[in-house]
Amino acid sequence: FENRVPRITSVAVSSTTARPGEDITLRVEADDPDGDPISIAWGSASGAFDTPYAAETRWQGTRLGDHELGVVVRDDKGAFV
Repeated sequence: FENRVPRITSVAVSSTTARPGEDITLRVEADDPDGDPISIAWGSASGAFDTPYAAETRWQGTRLGDHELGVVVRDDKGAFV
């Protein structure tokens, strides 16, 4: 039996720009082709997520500039995307 990686089917972002202190809402939709339970983790080197382990979250930057935000979807067998 081969464990297949989860699939991210969509990512939605409320805005691509925000001033420090403003929120951006992010949402990911994902599933696992094997039906395994999945977990979600948002990350960024700066700013903060209000719920970093939820499918929908808000991120707030603390400084001006470009920021890279990411999301990882993992199944309970360790496969991730």
